Amino acid sequence: MDSSLLEQFTNPTNPVAGLNDKLNTVITFVTIFSIVITLLCFVLWIVSWIQRRKVQKAILQMRDVLVEMNERDKERTRPVATFSPSTTNLFHPIKTIYSP
Repeated sequence: MDSSLLEQFTNPTNPVAGLNDKLNTVITFVTIFSIVITLLCFVLWIVSWIQRRKVQKAILQMRDVLVEMNERDKERTRPVATFSPSTTNLFHPIKTIYSP
């Protein structure tokens, strides 16, 4: 190994001067790649968050529609009170209940 190269790396006054151009380009590409990956992950996270909100909103709307449909069903299937004059005496209710 060349001793001048070793001295450049161990020089306490200027330790950065020992880095060669190839190492600088590798560090630059790794930094740019990591920034791009980070931004891509962030964008995907935002898209998934928006999609999750849309799904939650659709679920809430579907629940409201189902509640409304159930209420309409209950109103439709509720038995209508019928009046039969032969079984109900409107003038003497006590007599009708207690008569033999």
